[in-house]
Amino acid sequence: MQEDGVIKTREAVGGEEATEYKAGDWLLTDEQGGQYPVTDSEFRKIYFADDPLPGNMYNPRPQARTFFRTDKKLLITTEWGQYEASVGDYVRVLNSGKCDCPVKPDAMQTGYDFIAELDPA
Repeated sequence: MQEDGVIKTREAVGGEEATEYKAGDWLLTDEQGGQYPVTDSEFRKIYFADDPLPGNMYNPRPQARTFFRTDKKLLITTEWGQYEASVGDYVRVLNSGKCDCPVKPDAMQTGYDFIAELDPA
């Protein structure tokens, strides 16, 4: 993004589901049309940012990511503000131990390859 701004997301809390982003952040759009800001440093860890595909698409870097699936409604604080995770949403746990924005099940199914699902018991 060229300048600071605000977008609507499916999960953000407050301001009619508004989420702020900063100049230099990337704006991701999932297969269902949901939009999410990602910092430049995080985007470059996840995607091959210097090698775009046609249509402003980027290949992800292969890496394992850890998510948990919610069994109740949760409020999650990220660097972009608070998000509401509904029952069944997935939440990524970052290496720092902090949580990332929740991901709806439909976006999870089409945007990620499941390697293993651990039994929480």
